[in-house]
Amino acid sequence: MLTGEEDEICVHQVRAKLFHLREVTIPIKSATVDSDQLKLQNARESTSAKNSLKTESDGNQNEDKNEKDSEKQSQEDKQATSMSETKKKMEWKEMGAGIIHVNKPKTTDSRGQDQPNAKRPRLVMRREGVLKLLLNASIWPNLPVERASDKIIRFTCSSTVSSKEAVSEPPKPGSYLLRLPRKDQCDELYNAIIKTRDSM
Repeated sequence: MLTGEEDEICVHQVRAKLFHLREVTIPIKSATVDSDQLKLQNARESTSAKNSLKTESDGNQNEDKNEKDSEKQSQEDKQATSMSETKKKMEWKEMGAGIIHVNKPKTTDSRGQDQPNAKRPRLVMRREGVLKLLLNASIWPNLPVERASDKIIRFTCSSTVSSKEAVSEPPKPGSYLLRLPRKDQCDELYNAIIKTRDSM
């Protein structure tokens, strides 16, 4: 199975969990209205409207009542809709677990010839089991990367995980976290990324 990493050398690999900072929409309530109070208010309005009506035939009265009931239900629906709103906030979303690779391009091809147009080093991560691509980010000389804690590395990059994304529009920079099981593993991965970045 070809992975696209055949012309690269893996300088470091370790199992980790990947998180992506994303914008999410959550529902909120702009106002709290007691349902019993709302029903009582609607009942009073209905009674007042009935008292102001002129005496009409039974058929006309039934027709008016049906129309008013329909209008009242519509008003209640509008009130309920206006009471619910949404807001947006940023949250860390887990993308999956797998082996993160720090890859560097080979300087020569399979025939031993130099590759003057070799690609940049990159971070590659695939989901365990299914090998779905989770992260595919080039390592640039100014790649922002830092230790968020003893077991977490935070970095900002542009990741392209499918050929359709690459064709449709350039990938946008995003914030990512890598969480590792142990501190020494985090140390080694961080040092490998920094060493690869600074060697460019």
